[in-house]
Amino acid sequence: MAMDHFHARTPRLPPRGREERWFPPRKREDGAGKEGERLDVRLVREGLAPSRSVAQRWIREGAVEVEGMVCRQVARRVNAEAEVVVRREERFVSRAGEKLAAALAALGWSPAGGVALDVGQSTGGFTDCLLQLGAVRVVGVEVGHDQLAARLRPLATVLRGGEKEGEKAPNTPIVVLEGTNARFLSPALLSGVMPVGGFDWIVGDVSFISVRLVWPAVLPLAAAGGRLVWLIKPQFELGLDAVDRHGVVRDARARAEALRTELNAMLEEWGWTPMGWGESTVRGGGVGKVPGNVEFWIAGVRRGGVVG
Repeated sequence: MAMDHFHARTPRLPPRGREERWFPPRKREDGAGKEGERLDVRLVREGLAPSRSVAQRWIREGAVEVEGMVCRQVARRVNAEAEVVVRREERFVSRAGEKLAAALAALGWSPAGGVALDVGQSTGGFTDCLLQLGAVRVVGVEVGHDQLAARLRPLATVLRGGEKEGEKAPNTPIVVLEGTNARFLSPALLSGVMPVGGFDWIVGDVSFISVRLVWPAVLPLAAAGGRLVWLIKPQFELGLDAVDRHGVVRDARARAEALRTELNAMLEEWGWTPMGWGESTVRGGGVGKVPGNVEFWIAGVRRGGVVG
């Protein structure tokens, strides 16, 4: 009892050979204080970058200055009074725009004067590209919410979850159907925003779903002679066995021909003539030092028929 009582009251000592050390908290180097805002968040809030992912890339590339000094710290906190300047201006609101522009150039196609359907609109890279190249209107479909880049928002009318279904949408260059799953698109759902006879252009850039599940609903929405340009992401088409632990497809180029043959056959089945296939000039986003996936684009022209 006495021994137990003694042990219970004896303070625990650190193991022999080890010392308890106290490290003072590191002094903040940004001088922002707890009230400061993350640099990447501020860039988006002030419309200096279209999205946080773009903001973070620009910061790492040294394109952002805080109080006249280049800052490469994505999570740095800055005071509201601090001057933040971006020394880079990209042509489109996201890299996706460059992917589409390169595909259109390779095909020799121009969307000028057309009305387009953008499936998987996200921040609007494809939409921005189409409008800059002369499209008169883009109807975007996005399963998420509030993703359109700040630069494009003044040009857009946002319809959420079937809102105003069947009514004529305002005459803005961009119409966004948020919270809308592309697998369930139909002329009825698009009533009021789809041109009579169908869309002149259909473009797509979707993730975490195969085009095999999306095309059956999307392809019939094109007008006769309508054109398709779709970004193919092999990691969502080839299955888990084809990717490594980073989500990057092994031997993507070697597997591409079989994928191209399969998707061309699918286009033929749905009344389209395949017109081209190429490797995207921009890779998908990577993680850390791991490069992103090689991506491809596929193109076709609808042979004819009436939109159902």
